[in-house]
Amino acid sequence: MADIRNIRRNGDNTPNKIYRCIGGNLHEIKRVYKGMGSQAVIVWDIGKSVSGLTMKFDVALSGSIIVIDALEMTAHTGKIDWGDGTVQDYTSTTQTGHMYSDTSGTSYTVTIDCPFGSLSSVSISRGILTEITVPDGVSSLGESCFSSLYHLTKVSLPDSVIAVGENCFRNCEALTEIKIPRISTIPYCCFYNCQSLQSSEIPDTVTMISNLAFDGCTSLQEIVIPDSVTEIKYNAFVNCSSLKNVKLSQSLSVLGLAAFQGCTALQIITLPASLTYLDSQIFSGCTVLQTVYYEGSQAQFDQMSKADDWLSGTTAQLVCLVDRKGGDESE
Repeated sequence: MADIRNIRRNGDNTPNKIYRCIGGNLHEIKRVYKGMGSQAVIVWDIGKSVSGLTMKFDVALSGSIIVIDALEMTAHTGKIDWGDGTVQDYTSTTQTGHMYSDTSGTSYTVTIDCPFGSLSSVSISRGILTEITVPDGVSSLGESCFSSLYHLTKVSLPDSVIAVGENCFRNCEALTEIKIPRISTIPYCCFYNCQSLQSSEIPDTVTMISNLAFDGCTSLQEIVIPDSVTEIKYNAFVNCSSLKNVKLSQSLSVLGLAAFQGCTALQIITLPASLTYLDSQIFSGCTVLQTVYYEGSQAQFDQMSKADDWLSGTTAQLVCLVDRKGGDESE
């Protein structure tokens, strides 16, 4: 396993975080402070062949510097392409830096390839991190992995990712879209306060959407929840104020407390007959919600376990579709 030594903090104006990759898994190992630039640290296991990490930076001022600090005692070598025509050898025991002389507004994509050692502290003094491409071979993203990368607009994740930690993209305020990897759970606060997120494709491997997963995604207009999902926990979509269209899973069993609270653009929603429990105030504050359709019969709905106030906080009416169509219930 790679050593973690000589971790540096470059002052309180160095933002964001430090990551460690253990067995192909990407984990945050230290938080630093929000400031003008962007910082990330990735540490790969010795002998783990993972390469091609790319980060795109916008240079805010002439003379911006990217610095890579060594964290290992044993030297491993690789290459750094600074994106301006400069390619250098990289040794994991040596601090490496590069200064950009271009004027404000120039973007650079930095590619780091160090397949057998550790990729150390990647920091930029006066630039803005806007895009990240995680290389194939990384199987999980650790807790708070990319949280508070305020200018991040694009994240590309490989198919190898099968687990994502809590708060992973929290406060990524500029992120507009993401293809969620084939994980089983969308964890707590995963996309909390991703204010610019307009679309999110949920794969059919997901079985649970956790508490506050999409809280405050105020630009999200539509969500399709695949039939693999059996539980949506409390406040999962709270304050998604632009959310108009929701397609729920046909296998959904539990709909949690205030799951769609404050979704002020939601007018109609259909609940599947698979539901076994409705928690309190699921649609509270959904001020334009008119109708909640239920795909079963009134008799089925009456037998379902539910909180007395599951529909409180809204003027919506329940309509049972089986009765409306004159169909027969199956029990």
